Amino acid sequence: MKDALENGHSEATVIWKEKDIYCRARVDFLPESPKGIPIDLKFTSLSAAPLAFSRTIQKEYATQAAFYLRGLRALGEKPKGFRFIVTETYAPYCTSVFECAPSLMEYADALIEEGIQRWRKAIKTNKLPSYPNTVCSVEATPWMMAEAEEKRFIYKEGFAA
Repeated sequence: MKDALENGHSEATVIWKEKDIYCRARVDFLPESPKGIPIDLKFTSLSAAPLAFSRTIQKEYATQAAFYLRGLRALGEKPKGFRFIVTETYAPYCTSVFECAPSLMEYADALIEEGIQRWRKAIKTNKLPSYPNTVCSVEATPWMMAEAEEKRFIYKEGFAA
């Protein structure tokens, strides 16, 4: 893993233009080789174990990976992927390395494309999108309903919870 952070540039700023929209990214580590794998470093006070941190990659960092790769490709680079090195901030400082699978990258690419289109529209109309101007009704999820039904069964049968 040590070799992954050699022969490259730290805090590399990438700026590109998509039609009429300027985009910017700052890659924690950008290898000198155009086919190298860019890296983002993450530090967590939670667990960096793969099962524990995978959800964070899905919900928070997949779009970052897709956006950074989009920028690098716009500049003619051909990286083989994008990786996150995640290290715990407490001893023994365990570390895991993550990358987004193709299905997650496809999902993130779609979110980025939608975001760029919304930004383009906001610039043209001089109006930023906002939250709905209505009351939002929050439904119970199927798993919440199943859990409630399970509890009713357990208590009806006299089992201790």
